[in-house]
Amino acid sequence: MERRNVMNKQKAFCLVIDLVIVFALLCALAFNVLAIENSDTPTGIHLTWQESEMTTSITVTWQTSSSSSGNVVAYDTVSRGGNAELYNYHASGESATYEGASGYIHDVELVNLNPNSTYYFVCGGAQGGYSNERNFRTAPTQSSNFRFVVGGDCRSNPAQRDFVSSAMSKFNPDFVLLCGDFVDSGSNQIQWDSFFHGLHSYWIGSNNQTIPIIPCLGNHEENATNYYEQFALPNNEQWYSLNYGDYAHIIVLNSQADPSGEQLDWLENDLAAHENYTWKFVMFHHPLFSPSAHGNWTQGQEYWCPIFDKYGVQAVFTGHNHDYERAKPINYSLSKTYPQNSYSEGIMYVVSGGWGAPLHASDTNALTAYSASVHHFIAIDVLANGTLNFKAIDMQGKIFDEVTLETEVIPEFPACIIILLFLLTTFITVGLRKKRHWQPLASLSINLFEESTIRNHVSTLVPSTKFLEII
Repeated sequence: MERRNVMNKQKAFCLVIDLVIVFALLCALAFNVLAIENSDTPTGIHLTWQESEMTTSITVTWQTSSSSSGNVVAYDTVSRGGNAELYNYHASGESATYEGASGYIHDVELVNLNPNSTYYFVCGGAQGGYSNERNFRTAPTQSSNFRFVVGGDCRSNPAQRDFVSSAMSKFNPDFVLLCGDFVDSGSNQIQWDSFFHGLHSYWIGSNNQTIPIIPCLGNHEENATNYYEQFALPNNEQWYSLNYGDYAHIIVLNSQADPSGEQLDWLENDLAAHENYTWKFVMFHHPLFSPSAHGNWTQGQEYWCPIFDKYGVQAVFTGHNHDYERAKPINYSLSKTYPQNSYSEGIMYVVSGGWGAPLHASDTNALTAYSASVHHFIAIDVLANGTLNFKAIDMQGKIFDEVTLETEVIPEFPACIIILLFLLTTFITVGLRKKRHWQPLASLSINLFEESTIRNHVSTLVPSTKFLEII
């Protein structure tokens, strides 16, 4: 009897334990369901620049359903595994919405970053939740190897768009120049949500870095509020410029706006201020030279080409035609109809409109070096030794057009050595002139460092550049 009572108590105890476990599991399940319902983690995460210097800042943008979900980016130079409290740095930003938006857009600018450094970050907030950890890398201040990608015209074909993006991400570019027409209708937020979902999901390199975007307006953006509210950009956000270190200058223009007047004045002033940069690249939407579909944008030729020629722009990237076109070297100021012999004498004008939009038939004329009707992107490697490697790549990762530009740089003669030699020679010359019997030596000294000789030495302070083209 006593043994039976003990067994009954054990059974009752086990039953109580089972009930407690079941109750705890139900509570945990209910808590998780509630947490999921209340979760408002960031979507459409993308990176841009609001300042011209790409070395020390970057802006993180994302979307949530509520304005109170959080405007925080937690970041650090080492991985913290996604726990927002463990990151050493935190920055706050703003959220806003607009008519037709599907949520709230959050912008947080990170400033005073270290050049040439990898940063790990999460974005969001305690109330809505944080994103998974991502990372990016700031630009170096001095000449070094880097890679960027060019393309455009995603439009109304998200499957093809994402295929191109997936292929592009395997090349781990430092940033992408996207030449407009990201959606079919700029006021259609559903299409924008799809576009930014593609960036969120596919613009992550095999090195796990989130790839920043440098955008420009196309005709299908329709100058809609949606574009301006979802990209955080410099200047007036229609035309602006960026510096990748102290040697690559990137200009973005708006070919939907008047190419003369205010925009033209800004363009010339900007190029004049950055004339000493080794590389100068320009991007906008409408092609200046194209034998296909939409043809040449003659207004742009009239106003912008002479400025590009004057300040030594190396390459101009456009979209609009849904194909690939690379023109022969063009110097519009010298000839409006005939190409130059090499890219040292003319600019490389490129049409890249194959990031998913329905393809156009490609065509050729006397100015065409290569054209193809193919979904694609362009990968450009800029090397510290002055070499530029240009590759047009299809969705399968196959290179179908390639150009290499190499710069032959005369070694610099340090300015301090020139100045010291000049001062030393002047001092010796003045001293020796006072000694008659040293007059011959003084004359020799003067001859060695006469004005023309000094000018020749000083000229080496500005390296001359010769382009060798391999097609």
